[in-house]
Amino acid sequence: MKRISRTTQLAAVLSLTAVTACGSSDPEPRPLTNEEAELLAISRFNNFDAGTRGVQFSLNDFGDRYSFEGWFDYITGTGYGELSLLDNDGAVQESSLMLWNEQVVGYYAAGEPWNEIPEDSDAEDTESQAPLPIPGTDELDAAWDGGPLDPSASRIHTLFAVVGSLGSERPDNPLLLQQGGALWLSENAEGSGTFTLFGGPAAEEEVTAGEEIDPDEITTRFLIDEAGVMSEAEVLLSGDEEWTTIVLSEAGDVDLGDPFGEAETTGQGNSDDDRDAGQ
Repeated sequence: MKRISRTTQLAAVLSLTAVTACGSSDPEPRPLTNEEAELLAISRFNNFDAGTRGVQFSLNDFGDRYSFEGWFDYITGTGYGELSLLDNDGAVQESSLMLWNEQVVGYYAAGEPWNEIPEDSDAEDTESQAPLPIPGTDELDAAWDGGPLDPSASRIHTLFAVVGSLGSERPDNPLLLQQGGALWLSENAEGSGTFTLFGGPAAEEEVTAGEEIDPDEITTRFLIDEAGVMSEAEVLLSGDEEWTTIVLSEAGDVDLGDPFGEAETTGQGNSDDDRDAGQ
């Protein structure tokens, strides 16, 4: 399993979703003001600046229901957590530990089930979250089984890719977000703060002044507070009429380390094919 560069653009999230028409009873969408564009532009950098953020989502994958709870480190580009398959009543049928970056995704194969962590591991088991530190990082090839991260082949992969795309080493360009057709959708006051729901950007080409953007073309939405901190990202997956919500939260002192970077340094992340190719 290898580590690769994480440089992405906010608009690239759209390539992971398919345009699907949907109705809305929300307030009338409108183009962004300059101030709103700056708020949206800073949100991905704020995820990066925070380092690690908590991640939760639930997913309906053509009849199979999943839930995920874990973290994503936007500095190293590492995602990790517990993916659970649910029954019709929402009870957990089985769970797997998942580890991914922009290129690869794997599940913990050294323990069956995953919470049977080997006795010589430093990882601590918890009832509601994946164990920390990440188990098996000193032997990724042996402890973890997986392959390429392929959003076109799996909805789970799609959401993992979207989670990774929500961070950036620098703020986005506010003008480009406006030209790309990003929209203001609604605003709500909760407690002492105000949260704004943004949509898009949706346009493949630059939007000219006065041109209207069809809100039904929006397949991504972002809930952002007054400081530009993203608390939710929503995607409309192909074939769905309901939004899939990714919840982001503070991660406290969680430290995922850099398992892919360490594996690359020691050479343990290279397969036989990779080594042969390099000869």
